Amino acid sequence: MAEQNRTTLKSYFETGDTPTQAQFEDLIDSVPNISDSSVSNTEFSYLNGVTSAIQTQINAKQDELTGLTASVTELNYSDGVTSSIQTQLDGKLTDVVEDTTPQLGGNLDLNGNNIGDATAADLTKLNEVTATSTELNYVDGVTSAIQTQIDGKLANVVDDTTPQLGGNLDLNSNDITGTGNIDITGSVTVSGEFLGDLDGAVFVAVYNNTASTINKGDAVYLTGGNNGDKPHVDLADSSDANKMPALGIVKEDINPSSEGQVAVSGKINFSSHGFTAGANLYVNGLGALQETAPTGEGNLIQKIGKVVSPNIILVQGAFRSNATPNLNNGNIFIGNASNQTSTTAFAISLDTSPQLGGDLDVNGNDITGNPAIDGRRAIITEATEERTLALEDAGDFIITTSSDATTVTIPRNDDVAFTTGTEIDFIQKGAGVLTITADADVTLNGVETGSTAITAQWGGATIKKIDTDEWIIVGKINDVA
Repeated sequence: MAEQNRTTLKSYFETGDTPTQAQFEDLIDSVPNISDSSVSNTEFSYLNGVTSAIQTQINAKQDELTGLTASVTELNYSDGVTSSIQTQLDGKLTDVVEDTTPQLGGNLDLNGNNIGDATAADLTKLNEVTATSTELNYVDGVTSAIQTQIDGKLANVVDDTTPQLGGNLDLNSNDITGTGNIDITGSVTVSGEFLGDLDGAVFVAVYNNTASTINKGDAVYLTGGNNGDKPHVDLADSSDANKMPALGIVKEDINPSSEGQVAVSGKINFSSHGFTAGANLYVNGLGALQETAPTGEGNLIQKIGKVVSPNIILVQGAFRSNATPNLNNGNIFIGNASNQTSTTAFAISLDTSPQLGGDLDVNGNDITGNPAIDGRRAIITEATEERTLALEDAGDFIITTSSDATTVTIPRNDDVAFTTGTEIDFIQKGAGVLTITADADVTLNGVETGSTAITAQWGGATIKKIDTDEWIIVGKINDVA
């Protein structure tokens, strides 16, 4: 018989087991029996909620009590305290004089004492006050001598030599008049009309959408993009039509991805711009300005400003390039040696060495006079025995050199469309006889498919087209048959 743990006891009573007498005795000895103890059931219930050794907790409390020097009565004074006593004491006054802004929470009872050092307060002086209680209440909130404050106020706005508004100024249908100037460093927004003269520049707010700084004095064009209501700009270029015309001249440096201003007209001030006073300024290259118009047909010309002084440029002509001036009656614009526009009276005689770029159609008119024709007809040497005329032979001088007989054929108009009036000359230089014959359906001197030969060596002839398929031949020839 002995006390056993729970695991051992449970093993005695597993399904199918038959516990022995000794095992039952172990079970009885192992289970506590209140009747065997002097501790009541109520006393056992006091153990409910205990989380650690009771004796250890009692010893800890005993140590705390041992360190107390206050009496039980003194300890009772702390009843009702809700926070640190010392903190609350530190927040209280030792003397009324420590309160620099004292206020009464109720009526002040002097209790036979004085207010001040000498005498008690003479409240009878209140009888000498003639102001009503309403008037006395007007001093409520006064923080210093009333007269001093009144003396420090303005009798009129004109007394303030540096006035500043504390809010919006409402003119209330009145005007701002006077002879002085109004200097405004910020922006002015006018919703109605602006009537009067302007002395200064007109600026457009823009946005630099490039990766580079656009410098003061650069000429810029609109790229087509925008940042809100700010159009994108980049450097204008007189040699690139896609980057012209220039909008205007940059007022101050504009950093990448930043806003700035461009003067489209009026004055821009510089510490020193480096241009000649009185000179005209033209867009040239990437954003650059120069005093002469750019040359060459690849450049657009835009006069954008005028130099007023070493420090001032007057912007003019912005957003307009390659405009021509008024032209006198009878004059034309014509390019000069610099590929720039110049004017002159219209006359063909201006060209002392004219050249046609194509055929000259006189449109039924005549070329009159007795002009000298300074030119050379092409000379064609023919050494073969057969040749059919081609368009490039028109106007040629054909020389045959063969010692054998040579035949030249005039083709049908459907095959080779010579212009009516075409002439071709022939010379028989070689010993071989030169025969000129017309193709089928072509007449030569009125003979269809006619043919003739040069009469002798060094003899010659000329053929001329007089109609669609009709030619004539003249010269040292035999009869056409």
